[in-house]
Amino acid sequence: NVSFSDLRESIRIRQKILIHYRDEAQRDTVRTLRPLALIFCGPVWLLAAWCEKRNDFRNFRLDRIGAVEFCEERFDDEKDKNLSAYKAQDTLC
Repeated sequence: NVSFSDLRESIRIRQKILIHYRDEAQRDTVRTLRPLALIFCGPVWLLAAWCEKRNDFRNFRLDRIGAVEFCEERFDDEKDKNLSAYKAQDTLC
């Protein structure tokens, strides 16, 4: 399972992660993310992140993340890809 504390640390130090994810249609995908926040939404936890594959913000359910790889690469706090920009465009839950 996904370590909540490891994800929090990657958010804190701005460390990119690679996730193996299963979407709601049961399709498996691999994504490189800039993790921004952990959000409790109803009965599930979400990882709010900038998705490099989609070049946009996405929410990923923690219970659908099969594996996480913590990359060596760090990311800068770019104003159009940070938590403030995410909050400005996304309606949570």
